[in-house]
Amino acid sequence: MPLESKRPKINELKIIRHATLLSANEMKAFKTHKINSFRTEKKYSQAFMAYKLGLSLGSYQKLENGETKISLFQLVQIAIILERLPQDFL
Repeated sequence: MPLESKRPKINELKIIRHATLLSANEMKAFKTHKINSFRTEKKYSQAFMAYKLGLSLGSYQKLENGETKISLFQLVQIAIILERLPQDFL
């Protein structure tokens, strides 16, 4: 497998760089309802998102509904899947 295929895409690097700039207060201000908006805009199902994140459907639904606290790592994963910057969720 060529080395180039293992490198993250440029937009993924940008997302990760922006995520590292988030403060603890900004993470607390994270709006889970925006995940739903961006997800439906991309026409992705909750089952697809759960699969991509390695979560059960129920766990993903709790995350999207704000019943479960989201980690910075999960935020980065979601931002990459939805092709958004982490700040778009604030």
